[in-house]
Amino acid sequence: MAVNSTPSIFSLNNFKYGENYAIEASAGTGKTYNITEIVKKLIAEHSLGLDKILIVTYTEKAAGELKNRIREILTKPVEEYSGKSIQEYFPNVNTDIDNASIGTIHSFCKNTITEFVVSSNQVNNLELASDNDLDTFAKQYIRKGNILNDIITFFNYGYELDEEKLIERIRSALNSYYLDFNYNENENIIQYEKTVKTNPFDELHFKLVLSDDFEGVLQKNDPNLYNDYLLLKNSNNLVGKELAYLIKNFKDFISDGKTITSYGVNINNGFTKEEKAAFKNLYELKTKALGFKEDVFLIDKYITDIYKEFEIYKKEHRIQTFNDMIRVIHELLMQDGSKLLELLRNKYKYAIIDEFQDTNELQFNIFSKIFLSPNHNIIVVGDPKQSIYGYQGADINVYKKAVDIIEKNGQKCRLAKNYRSAPGVIEFGNELFKNYDFLTPFEPSLYCNVQDDGKEKRLKYKGSYASSLWLNSAPLDQYEYAKFAVEQIVDLVSKNSKGETNLQLSYMDEGKIKYRNVTFGDFVVLARTRSEMKPIKNELEKAGIPVIKYKDNALFSGIECAHWIALLEAINVPDFTGYNRGYFKKALITKFFDISLSDINNQIYDDDSTPEFSLFNKWRILAKEKLWQDLFDEILIDTEIDKKMSSLSDIQSLAIFKQIASYSIDYLSKDKDIIDLIKFLRNVSKYGDDELNDTDISNVIKKSTDFDCVRIMTMHASKGLQFPIVISTGGFKKKYHPDGACFDYHDIGNSGKEVRKLAFFKHDNYEIEQINEFKRIYYVAYTRSEYLLIAPRYAKIGLGFINIFAAMETFLNSCINKTFTVDNANIPYFDIRDFKNRPLSQIKKDVSLILSDKKQSQIDNDASKKQIDMLKDLIKIKNKSLTYKHSYSSLAHPKNNGDETSFDDNLNSDKEGESVLQMIEYDESAKQIIGFYDGNLSPIEIPNRFPKGASLGNAIHEVFERLDFTNYEENLNNVILDRFLNNGFDFSNNNEALTYVRDIVGNVLNAKLPIVKGGNTCNGYFSLNQIVNSNKKAEIEFNFNYPNEKLKNYLNGFMDLLFKRDNVYSILDWKSDLLNDNFESYSDEKELKKQVDDRYSIQRVLYSYCLIKWLKQFYNESEEEIFNNHFGGIYYVFVRGANKNTSNGVYIQTWDSWDDLNKEFNKILKMSKRQ
Repeated sequence: MAVNSTPSIFSLNNFKYGENYAIEASAGTGKTYNITEIVKKLIAEHSLGLDKILIVTYTEKAAGELKNRIREILTKPVEEYSGKSIQEYFPNVNTDIDNASIGTIHSFCKNTITEFVVSSNQVNNLELASDNDLDTFAKQYIRKGNILNDIITFFNYGYELDEEKLIERIRSALNSYYLDFNYNENENIIQYEKTVKTNPFDELHFKLVLSDDFEGVLQKNDPNLYNDYLLLKNSNNLVGKELAYLIKNFKDFISDGKTITSYGVNINNGFTKEEKAAFKNLYELKTKALGFKEDVFLIDKYITDIYKEFEIYKKEHRIQTFNDMIRVIHELLMQDGSKLLELLRNKYKYAIIDEFQDTNELQFNIFSKIFLSPNHNIIVVGDPKQSIYGYQGADINVYKKAVDIIEKNGQKCRLAKNYRSAPGVIEFGNELFKNYDFLTPFEPSLYCNVQDDGKEKRLKYKGSYASSLWLNSAPLDQYEYAKFAVEQIVDLVSKNSKGETNLQLSYMDEGKIKYRNVTFGDFVVLARTRSEMKPIKNELEKAGIPVIKYKDNALFSGIECAHWIALLEAINVPDFTGYNRGYFKKALITKFFDISLSDINNQIYDDDSTPEFSLFNKWRILAKEKLWQDLFDEILIDTEIDKKMSSLSDIQSLAIFKQIASYSIDYLSKDKDIIDLIKFLRNVSKYGDDELNDTDISNVIKKSTDFDCVRIMTMHASKGLQFPIVISTGGFKKKYHPDGACFDYHDIGNSGKEVRKLAFFKHDNYEIEQINEFKRIYYVAYTRSEYLLIAPRYAKIGLGFINIFAAMETFLNSCINKTFTVDNANIPYFDIRDFKNRPLSQIKKDVSLILSDKKQSQIDNDASKKQIDMLKDLIKIKNKSLTYKHSYSSLAHPKNNGDETSFDDNLNSDKEGESVLQMIEYDESAKQIIGFYDGNLSPIEIPNRFPKGASLGNAIHEVFERLDFTNYEENLNNVILDRFLNNGFDFSNNNEALTYVRDIVGNVLNAKLPIVKGGNTCNGYFSLNQIVNSNKKAEIEFNFNYPNEKLKNYLNGFMDLLFKRDNVYSILDWKSDLLNDNFESYSDEKELKKQVDDRYSIQRVLYSYCLIKWLKQFYNESEEEIFNNHFGGIYYVFVRGANKNTSNGVYIQTWDSWDDLNKEFNKILKMSKRQ
């Protein structure tokens, strides 16, 4: 195929196996659907195992969503395969989605290093470097070696070096620069452009600063300038003599703050032409001295050395950056006769690269090296119009080059039909963007219609079909436009006498188009920068419209943050005695308790038995256990803050309380504690809504909320999302560039070809590329809309953006009379709306009516639903310290003499020595589920002097409690070291023990567990690494209010783990003890059954019975139906004997029916009464 040809429209029906594809996927064109269908074809039609396909996308979140979509198409029964799923119909093809290579470029590189650690000759299990690591290195580096000598010289020259700026430049350079394994610059990847072209210490102005002999140094180094100086010194003009004297005191001259024009009056007053020229020549020395940036010079001079030293630092501290992972794989693959290349080509046959517009030279080199080779193929999917992450290293030029290369060796196609947006959105988008330079030719998108696709998005305004682009009629400034936007929102959400909102949006119902009301939650405001958000956010708040700002540091500047700080301080103190009592009373006057100042000194609050006091005791335990999600959930539920802030005037504040809670949970999950959070909240509350970069501080704020509100976010944050109605602020302000950060741009390199460059000065090409990226951001923002876009026409536009907004005016002029057709009605491309500048009092009145109507209509429906949903997702964890719990295994195994308590002994034998409760008598109807056991595997060798006893078991339990199963490797070392140290075992210098525990965890989380539902086992297996955090709870307490003294402590306790899969709930119990010396016991289902029968037959009955009864609160079904539909069995995992990809070490239990389980439970109660 000819390069740069018009791309054909991609069709799954015409997909050719063994062909390379570059697929351009414009906004809303079904990119993810097509990727999953390609995977399906490769498996079902070409018997290519999933293990032979590498799938890479941009974020972990996107990778997770893609994996779930692929899982669905592989496991869903389909008619074409006789009602079987692909997994069932093609049993000989690998469809193991859990171990499939689906992730980001970084996870691919990390997994490759881990899997082929010997071949890659790299150290495995390195920790991820933090910003603090970069700062620590930079501070150490500037205090030693040659750079220190230069720094000292600068001080001697009178330059006060800004240490913080130098550290920032070092950090910025290390994040962007690249050297190969031999520390050579690779121009094809990036080239560093020096700012200072000469050695400043050879420059005359430096010598003059350092020397006390001005005339001697000047005469020796530049006779011409010396003559100029003498001309002024010997001038008949007194001003000339004064200037010569000033210049001679050179340090004072360069620091007097005057520009050349400041001397203008004196220079022009009686100076000869020669004297004027002489002064200008001498003044240039001052210009050179003032224009020099010593910190940039140091980076220019030492950038290679900085890079080398940082490599040494990382090796010594066993850390790596994300860029290191890519660098390692890249360099190994580029070596002649690369062993790693051979291994990867053997492992994979196909690569599918999603979001390819965000690639760069390194990444494409890796994938092209592996897959642009015989018997291998690559499919890249992306949209150059949505390449907006240049500041993170994405290189749109590489995308274009890569597509050209792939086209020479395959096909260039595009996805043409937009399934997201209404026809009007697509029509004006095609017209508006057709003349933009996106580096590749713009191709118009098609849209869905009822006749061809069975669906179509439409909108009506006051009963008539409406256009999808609305603009203000007369040009406005940004503050007037903010008021205009609020007017539109209020108008569109207001209702007529029939209860219909003025704007109606369509949806499909059984093949018919129906319409619904709009709400505030249908609106999103998109802005380029945070400062652009301010005017419209202020107007929304003044009008009383609920609004949430995504990535909003201002969330922390109000009273909500102050109240959270007060509450957290009270939780953080160990007790409320003495001075600490003040923390308790301070917390009581927050919105969480809402106790008045007049009541706070009541003696009742000096009593430790008050309900409020008990709540803090419970919360402290959750904080001590670092159960952060449960802590904040409990606070919000226990304090009933929803009820306290249920009025219309409080709805905005309540949302902020919840947003701060959401932030805090994510913040604490990064190995932080309550003290860290309190300090951070205090600091960030000072910043307000300043112009800041996107950082981890703001990234964790939720994009969605649990109530109806307008959302505000940056255009960058909106990528990948879609919204019914988009209001654009225009995005005419440039992105803030931090002081000290480097610039990257494209220019002609040393080889004469265009390359990517890195520099600490702003090149003209950088400005041009920023404008081009803004055009792409503009495209992203406009294509988020499903039904309606409200866009501005501004009276004044920032310099550099005029050509972009001129395109909007050109579009308006060219489309003034254009229409498109909906149901034979001609709809204009855009609608011009007048700015009425309505009084704020009228707008507030309308908003109040809207909210009152909405609140009244939701009271009956939403209140109970929210409570049920909350209960489903949250199991209340009670105060663990209040009740002593007994081990179920002790029921079968009496304690030795000398134990602290004889309760268990008394329970197991009466005065005549007869057993009171013979465990084996119980649960005779237990049904064991047989897993996949492999007796040929060898055990993991236990390290010498590895700890034993109950503390070891506690440590292993705690490791599993704190891990994110789906991403357990990321922080595994830290969790193990922390939890074992907490139980008295220091593994910081015991790599053998650390590795042993790592292997145990990996085996357990990757073990094959049979799927249980009710009394049956389903086809297939799952592994624990599929269970996301939101679908699991550790240490779940249960209580039976049962009076029998001997058994009551066994009728309340803690389940190790409760997890959910597809609305089926299962119980899991960790067992850290060794069964016996024979490792084969772990793969012997009879031996596993014997062990559990002997020790845990009462426990499994009580746990399972309790789970059924708990689920009955949420499902309007009988116990039998709940058992059949929602009970997923109980799993006993003997962690020392688990092996990945097998069921070794796992005993799985259910019953044939609820009736059998209920009978066993009653048998236990009956026997306990008899005894």
